[in-house]
Amino acid sequence: MFDKLRIGSDAKDAKKFTPLHPNPKIGKTHGISLFLHGKYSEQYLEGTAAMLRRAKRTALTTEESIQESAKLITACAESWEGVTDADGKTKKFNKAELQTMLADDDFRWLRLQAEQFMSDDDNFF
Repeated sequence: MFDKLRIGSDAKDAKKFTPLHPNPKIGKTHGISLFLHGKYSEQYLEGTAAMLRRAKRTALTTEESIQESAKLITACAESWEGVTDADGKTKKFNKAELQTMLADDDFRWLRLQAEQFMSDDDNFF
């Protein structure tokens, strides 16, 4: 009976997330997407466990909490699409670059939407 209630492997796969830019003139026309694992994935479980271990050692400042959020999202990121350099050439996925960007206050909107996407069951079922 309980076998029917198991989380399927597809819920553990990375899914495409296209954030909505807060400027309505840009919206979804920016062409950038991330492929993120959600809360049922190993990546999320390991990223959350690492975050909790670090937080347990010391009280986190606001800036450190933002860094932790960026680390968790980066740990759950598998790839991106639509990201280009200044010359318009496609950029290869780079976790360090993504983490730096997510920690930047100018990209708070992206970090918050990614967090919400990863925790929303509707995106993975």
